Amino acid sequence: MRYETDFDDADGICSVRIEGTYRRPEDSNELKGFAVTYAAEHGCRRFLFDLRDAEIVGGTMETFSAATPEGDLARSLRSVKTAFVRPKLSEDDRFFETVAVNRGFRLRAFETMERARTWLLDEESA
Repeated sequence: MRYETDFDDADGICSVRIEGTYRRPEDSNELKGFAVTYAAEHGCRRFLFDLRDAEIVGGTMETFSAATPEGDLARSLRSVKTAFVRPKLSEDDRFFETVAVNRGFRLRAFETMERARTWLLDEESA
């Protein structure tokens, strides 16, 4: 997995573009750590993970594990709002979203960048 980041001062969204093979939960954990560190250092509370050019590897159990961080990491992640974009959402993507939301995380999965940005900027959405 490779990723690059960009912070947009105008809307306060940190975009993370991911390429290559993305392994759940290992790569998911790496990006969660990045988000927590970035949020603490820069005050950013909105993250957009662009997975359109990534091949996601991992089954149901790996997806569940990726969606259920614990302890300090979980507490920190509950303070940010996260969207991820895939070209076509899979059953595992929807499962990841459901598990994360049920654990109190503000996360949504999308198939377009525009819809993801709109949701991230909506102050009313959880």
